[in-house]
Amino acid sequence: MQGIDNSRTDFIALYRDLRVDPECTPDDFKRAYRKRVSELHPDRRGERSGGEEALKSLNLGYAAAMEFHRMHGRFPGSVAARPIAAGSRPGLHPQRHQYLQEGPDEHVAGRHGKPRWLLLVLLLLLVVLVASLLMDDDATAGTDTSAAPRAIAALVPAVQRPPAGALQVGMLPGEILALVGAPPETVDDGRHWLYGPSWVRVVCGQLTDWYSSPLKPLAGSRMRPGPGDVRDGYQPRQHCVESATPAAMQY
Repeated sequence: MQGIDNSRTDFIALYRDLRVDPECTPDDFKRAYRKRVSELHPDRRGERSGGEEALKSLNLGYAAAMEFHRMHGRFPGSVAARPIAAGSRPGLHPQRHQYLQEGPDEHVAGRHGKPRWLLLVLLLLLVVLVASLLMDDDATAGTDTSAAPRAIAALVPAVQRPPAGALQVGMLPGEILALVGAPPETVDDGRHWLYGPSWVRVVCGQLTDWYSSPLKPLAGSRMRPGPGDVRDGYQPRQHCVESATPAAMQY
């Protein structure tokens, strides 16, 4: 769009006619213009009062002044020009200009930074994960975990002898009591001895299986019995063969 030729506009006469000065705001300038238009309108002064020419000159001057303000951010003749931020275009909307000049803490960080609630969610997920792991240890006591010794034995190429004072498949109840103490609770007709999250299984008077939880280990024993944790010469008693065969010997 071709700009308005401001060189032919008498801005001093325009300001005098509107009763404003070049330091006024655009809103004040517009109000003074509308007031002067109502005073010069032919319906008010009559068609032969010469108001048409004055109104035409006023409209041209108003358009030129507003175009100048749009291009330079001030009215012609203004001494104290309003500063325009570097990199911004003349005539930029005040709200948009304020948005561009606001610091990173107000906009950039607000849209792209990590909010605090995200850190709280991650912390909560971590707590839930730890709690679920602890619950898995407690639930293991009531489930069939005979497959675990197979997996352990598959990872151990050579049979490792248990450390001294550790549980061994084939131990008698008195030996178990001397090693890990009396159980606080027993289930399954006394065959399942519970030590909190850990447990031992005694069938036909012989130790056949156990689970030593890291939360409360059983006398330095391994978590589950492996091939090397079976007492030499151990034989399940004949009347309990099916229920007394330890998981450590089912390979």
